[in-house]
Parts: sequence; C-alpha cells; structure tokens
Amino acid sequence: MHLHKFAGLDLAYVYQVLEAYGELWIEKTQLLWDEIWQHLLGFCEIIIKQESSGLQRTRRREIILWQTGIG
Repeated sequence: MHLHKFAGLDLAYVYQVLEAYGELWIEKTQLLWDEIWQHLLGFCEIIIKQESSGLQRTRRREIILWQTGIG
C-alpha cells in the first residue's frame, strides 16, 4: 500500500481516503485487513505528526492566500 503518498493532501481529502476504508470495513469487504490496518494506522500517525508540526496550518494559509489573490 502507498497511503503515505496521500499524506500531503489537505485534511478534507485525507478524511475521504479514511472514509472509503471505513465503508469497505462496514460492508465486510474481503480484504487483507490485518495488513491494511497496519498501513492505515501508520498513515494516521504521519498525519498526526504533520498536524502537530504545523504543516497543515501552513498549507491552509497558502490556500487562503491563493484563493484571495494575495499569494
């Protein structure tokens, strides 16, 4: 799995990735869940570390500046 490639996305998109796996879990889709859970938890750890280091805040600020024409 290459979930780490999604780590640079805005949190709204990260949520959608996690939500998709949640739906597969609820539907009891036959997947290698032991492996998937390890990757999902590792992915969440990356996101949490980014959030705590301020990377997401910086990204949000850049988007706001771009949308307003300042950046």
